[in-house]
Amino acid sequence: PAVEPRIDAQPLTLFRWWTDGCPHCRASLPALDRLTRRFQSRGLQFVAVYHPKRRVPPTGEALTEYLTHLGVRQAKTARDDQWTKLRDLMSRGQLRRATSVSFLVDQTGTVRWVHAGPRVHPSTDARHQGPATDYAVLENLLDALLPRAPAKRRKR
Repeated sequence: PAVEPRIDAQPLTLFRWWTDGCPHCRASLPALDRLTRRFQSRGLQFVAVYHPKRRVPPTGEALTEYLTHLGVRQAKTARDDQWTKLRDLMSRGQLRRATSVSFLVDQTGTVRWVHAGPRVHPSTDARHQGPATDYAVLENLLDALLPRAPAKRRKR
């Protein structure tokens, strides 16, 4: 069964469905984690939702170890072992390209951005121009949507 993560009311939550052994996920998860670190103080949280592609899924401990090995430290983790949420989201969004999809949701539950996968990360490699462009779009959207800290007044 899916494990619902505890989601605090934050201005924005980035959800990324992933699986171990996926090269697209290995490239995207650390990049999304770095983005979370950059915008966390402004109200972004990141939930990495595992969906298994093998018959016997790994333990939660093994998944945490895998994410740590990738350098992912800011993500809350959740599981969608039966692909229940993933299938629902994919059918509603007509997403068919990949199962490694991402969604940006605001605190009212409104989806603000959808990435149909499979990769989203910065890159200077011409083969990954699309994922790099998609990452830049997300980065700019986060900057526009998240509140900025008020400027500190100078003492006279």
